[in-house]
Amino acid sequence: MITVFDIGSRFGIHPSWEVLLKKNLLNYHAFEIDPIECSRLKNKYRNFPNYYIHNQGFSDANETVELNVLTHKGQSSFLQPNLNSMWFGKQRKEDSKITEKNIHKLTTLDQYCNRNGMFPDFLKIDTEGYDFKILQGITNKNNKLEREGGEIFEGILAISCEVYFEEVFINVPLFDKIFRFLIDHNFTLANLQYQGAGLPQSYFCPNPNKYGLISGCEAIFISNFDKIELLTILNKKKLALFCFYNNLEDVSHSILYNLAVTEQGKLVNDDLWLELKRQYALSTKKMSYMPSGSFQKAKTDFQLIFKEEYPDQHHFYENEFLNPA
Repeated sequence: MITVFDIGSRFGIHPSWEVLLKKNLLNYHAFEIDPIECSRLKNKYRNFPNYYIHNQGFSDANETVELNVLTHKGQSSFLQPNLNSMWFGKQRKEDSKITEKNIHKLTTLDQYCNRNGMFPDFLKIDTEGYDFKILQGITNKNNKLEREGGEIFEGILAISCEVYFEEVFINVPLFDKIFRFLIDHNFTLANLQYQGAGLPQSYFCPNPNKYGLISGCEAIFISNFDKIELLTILNKKKLALFCFYNNLEDVSHSILYNLAVTEQGKLVNDDLWLELKRQYALSTKKMSYMPSGSFQKAKTDFQLIFKEEYPDQHHFYENEFLNPA
């Protein structure tokens, strides 16, 4: 079972995990500090027994802090909005007004996990400037612990968090601090969820996909490859699936190919493996239009990894596993 902690879960499940919510592969723990939003999410996901909502916030220590509730509640923060930033000063002036202040008690992720016996495989943080403090409250990410069901917790496998390139909130830690911290703790920057469109500085944007300055975005960090080599087969499979959902198909292939070569006879054809096969097959199909031998190579590797022929041509479209009703 994959365990995800979503810290700052306003508006619902992160899109990268939606596909698994209806399957028996995911325990999704959403943490939201606004009790009203917690109630809304609890009702929204009432038909999903694997979605859990918790009214809890985190920091690098136990502390009581004041939340600045902004006009746009999704941008509320424990920090003050910087009205001189591009974001709140130019682009989102109407979102920056503080409408009320609430007091909240925070704890560290370590203390919460140890107290409740829950440890995440994947961590998503979106707390409008408090991400770095939350990361500093984690020390268990490299400890091997036995979880319920006999699974080994080998630490957080990947992290998605907000990073800032300007001081959107007063004294918010910028990208370099989070980058350095996670690099020092055995993570690698995998990608930035940035498509080329930043904050426009004028109307003069002749290229509709490339313009503006970057204020902030979501960053994906995965365990570095030395650590991946030491993971259990189960956790390698979990990480490979995460990579499929986060535009890291090449990393998924590397993990799965290595498993097929080094772990012959040990790979269990369970629900997780079936989902990996589905994602690999769907990704392979996207390569059929590439003007190189990549498609043929991917089909060959599909057979090597999953011990069956790739469902090519009309067989792909007739395959109910890949194209369900």
